[in-house]
Amino acid sequence: MEDPQVPPRKQSVEPTKGEPLHDKAFKPANPGKAGILFTFEKFPNYLPNPPREIKRKIPVEGEEERRGFRATTKV
Repeated sequence: MEDPQVPPRKQSVEPTKGEPLHDKAFKPANPGKAGILFTFEKFPNYLPNPPREIKRKIPVEGEEERRGFRATTKV
């Protein structure tokens, strides 16, 4: 049995295009949630982010410089 004979493939029966598989109506598995979500607008109005003003602290002469954060443990 070095070259066994391969059995022929079974012909699948496909329904013709447009023909339903059954007579039941379509019901989605995860329908949209109803309730509070429908109280909001479908597409909210666009609100652009205003540009932030960069404010830098000017060091005062004679005042000590603050040290930065130091971790208490080494990971």
